[in-house]
Amino acid sequence: MELFSRIYVDLPKKTNQRAKKIYEEFINGSQAYLIDKGMQLYRIPMDTPFYQDVVTKIKTFPEEEIDWYEQFERTYSKQDYKEAVAYRIWFTSMAFGYESDDEMDCFASPCCEKGKENERVNYIQNKPYRMPQKEFVKRKFIFLEMGGYAVAKEVYEDLLEIGALEEDFTPIYTKRGEIAAYQLTPVNELSMHEVNQWKEIKLCEHCGLVGYDITVGYELGEFRNVYLDQAAYSNLKVLNKSEMDQFCDREIIINKEAYEYLSSKYKRMNVEPVFLKKE
Repeated sequence: MELFSRIYVDLPKKTNQRAKKIYEEFINGSQAYLIDKGMQLYRIPMDTPFYQDVVTKIKTFPEEEIDWYEQFERTYSKQDYKEAVAYRIWFTSMAFGYESDDEMDCFASPCCEKGKENERVNYIQNKPYRMPQKEFVKRKFIFLEMGGYAVAKEVYEDLLEIGALEEDFTPIYTKRGEIAAYQLTPVNELSMHEVNQWKEIKLCEHCGLVGYDITVGYELGEFRNVYLDQAAYSNLKVLNKSEMDQFCDREIIINKEAYEYLSSKYKRMNVEPVFLKKE
């Protein structure tokens, strides 16, 4: 398994000399890793001295001094994919909503009536997303700007054919009320926190909402494989979801049958292997 940081870095207009200095050092050393100039997005191997020195320094700055956002990427071998018993959705082609829509006001609400009193409000999606049809032209597998994943109608029909339920999807509509794509919202929940040692976090003091920190070890670059125990493996359906994480999102898991069928038909479906934890 190889580990990469996909990181966006920009310098606010009003900052300090210390931030400007480390930002300049980052820019001078990062051009070989630039993958999207317009979005200022870099893909940097995490075992390089540049990441461990310069990028680590960047991440110590607050956003008002250096604006940065990071996602992590793992690359697996063919043998890993062969040995996996399930697969975690990791689509990377992003679709954006209408500029006039605010995702929190339009499609989500706090976890409870007193939820806005929390230091960090836990927003839960409460209605279907609304997005332009043009965002899904020629795309089969989509990462949604507002959070979550979606598939084109063709893939939706394929998944239904191999056993997914209609309840596993939520349509995404255009402003005209036409279906643009289908968000993956599986009904079958897998218990994954214990086998993966995800830490339980109480998200709301008022309603008792609980999530799990699925980023255990990320800050140290200690990426860990994702596992199912025997009970979760026995409960696998075509489409599945994990427990809620600390951001009120969920991992989406497909079984091996779905992976083999879709990967044979579509060549650009990004997923990561999930393994069975041996006793």
